Amino acid sequence: MVIVSASEHSNFWISQSSQSRRIFVSIIAVILLVISLCFSTYIRGTPPAFLLFALFNSASLAISTAYLYTATYAGAALLGASFLQTVLSGQAAVAVAVSVVQVTSSALSLWRFSPKPVPMEVNGADGSDNQAEEMAARIFFGVSAIFVIITLVAYTWLMKQPFYKLVTRTLEQHREAEGHR
Repeated sequence: MVIVSASEHSNFWISQSSQSRRIFVSIIAVILLVISLCFSTYIRGTPPAFLLFALFNSASLAISTAYLYTATYAGAALLGASFLQTVLSGQAAVAVAVSVVQVTSSALSLWRFSPKPVPMEVNGADGSDNQAEEMAARIFFGVSAIFVIITLVAYTWLMKQPFYKLVTRTLEQHREAEGHR
């Protein structure tokens, strides 16, 4: 529900705000939210408090990515089919990378904290301290934060390129002309 509302809102306002600014601010929001998830693995709290944090973080990530994807796809579509295809292919590659990081972080954490085979049990039912799960989450969210930071650096570089400046300036002028009609 949250992502649908955010998508509708971002689609409605897409023609009235700067796509570059929307992408930049959305990436910053995603970085902060993913880093907060990484740090949450160090904090011991009550289950209801963690549930509220996780729900808030999930809703905030959904909203941030709705604005990010809307602006990204709109910009790529305006640049042409090959740019849009590149964005979609990149998103598929990121999905594969995320899956690899999830499996690798889980395997490394289990290998480090569990050198001998143990029977499958419900987390915490055996009195364990869940170190493997916490380490897997730290690795996953840490690597995810690094990926998003690299995305921000790449996007900052892109914004400085003459071609990108020319295209965004043209789009801004077109949007302003449409607004004055």
